[in-house]
Amino acid sequence: MKPVRLKMGAEARAGGVFFRVWAPKRRRVEVVVENAILTTRDPQPQVVFPLRREKDGYFGAFVRGLGPGTLYRYRLDRREDFPDPCSRFQPQGPHGPSLVVDPRAHAWRDS
Repeated sequence: MKPVRLKMGAEARAGGVFFRVWAPKRRRVEVVVENAILTTRDPQPQVVFPLRREKDGYFGAFVRGLGPGTLYRYRLDRREDFPDPCSRFQPQGPHGPSLVVDPRAHAWRDS
């Protein structure tokens, strides 16, 4: 099955996660990852990655070392953190962090 590229949201890819959000009135957007395990074995409470401005009000970036199970939020203009409006899963409710999932990892059935 061919992978589907998402226009927005978090997409697990080989080696990391691609994040994209539409925020046309914002000057700066970052993804805030909770309990990240990147280059060390010890989880960090929060790690912040800047997203690059793209065309038409989008911001996006590929973050290496992340994958399904990553909890994240978007930080707008260095002020407030928000869940992903295109999140596939909100394990702590609508105001909590979003969770990266890989829909290809689920064994879908019609029955």
